[in-house]
Amino acid sequence: VAGFLWWQGDKDRYNAAHSAMYEKNLNQLFKALRKEFNAPKAKMVVATLGQTNKDTASGNEKMIIDGMFAFAKAHKGEVTTVYTNPLSMGGASNGHYSGNAKTYMNVGLGMGKAMVELLGQSK
Repeated sequence: VAGFLWWQGDKDRYNAAHSAMYEKNLNQLFKALRKEFNAPKAKMVVATLGQTNKDTASGNEKMIIDGMFAFAKAHKGEVTTVYTNPLSMGGASNGHYSGNAKTYMNVGLGMGKAMVELLGQSK
């Protein structure tokens, strides 16, 4: 296993305690995945919620997006965060982006590109 992709956070935004622990929980998840898959050097790409604008986010959504970027910063060279707000073509994560396939394609391509870049750094 060379890496993991993580695009989640919608349900956590409805719970302040979960939102406040997002960075810590991502760290625990990363450690657990590496251990479970015996992949101690695996990379991780985290994607933000598409409806969340990082410049105007507040409350729980701000805690989650800040946690995602802080997690990547703490694991520079091993983790990166893809900011998906510009890639989202409408709707919100709790509505599955109104079923807009272009959103899923854009985020998937963005995450794939970010993983390729991370993997290229380790050579």
